[in-house]
Amino acid sequence: MFKYIVLILFILLLASAAANKYLYDSHQEYVKETSATMAAMEAANALQTEAINRLEAQREEDQRNLLEMSSELGKVNEELNTATNRLDAYKNREDTVLARPGLIERRANAGTQRVFEELRCITGGGTCRDTTVPPSETVTP
Repeated sequence: MFKYIVLILFILLLASAAANKYLYDSHQEYVKETSATMAAMEAANALQTEAINRLEAQREEDQRNLLEMSSELGKVNEELNTATNRLDAYKNREDTVLARPGLIERRANAGTQRVFEELRCITGGGTCRDTTVPPSETVTP
């Protein structure tokens, strides 16, 4: 009977060793899978961090460009207001046109010539010079 007990204990010991070996191997496989997943996650994290840094740099550049464009818009609006005011000065001037048509014709021809010279300058068809309106021809309301 003692033999049977020892034999049963030995079989239990072998079964326990086999179960422990199986659990150890399973655990090692899980560790390998987890390590591979962790390495992939770290690589993805590095890529995402790099993308975030690029996006932040782009955002900063866009903010600088927006500020620059805003200041340029202010300048353009000032020029538009100036031009609108100058055009408003010519409103209701029919009496002057009727009374002095030669004066208006001369100014219109000079303005047309300046526009054509400016177009030639822009398109590279001629020499460029200052085409701003001379102070003698500005209109004061």
